Amino acid sequence: MKIAIAQMRLSEDMAANLNKTMEKIEAAAAQGADLILFPEIQLSPFFPKHPGQDASRYRMSMDSPQLKAVQRACAAHHIFASPNFYMAIDGKTYDTSFLIDDTGAILGT
Repeated sequence: MKIAIAQMRLSEDMAANLNKTMEKIEAAAAQGADLILFPEIQLSPFFPKHPGQDASRYRMSMDSPQLKAVQRACAAHHIFASPNFYMAIDGKTYDTSFLIDDTGAILGT
């Protein structure tokens, strides 16, 4: 198994960070990787190091377009991925890693 590890400079712009994510998935697949791993809370700056900061704008749900985009990219490029997003689940927020397979299915969190 060939594993790629994405290093990303993250900004406050979720769309720009998502574009970087898409580029990393495509590049890893082109280089023959079977799985790509991403940094913690990859669509935002690492806000946990600044306690008290309002991070609500980065909160996502299971039907968020960003998560769906990563699922589609995995299927399109036939690669597994483990993205990490700030998720709202059952009324609470979590730093959540996913395992997405090469068909775009979420295998677990």
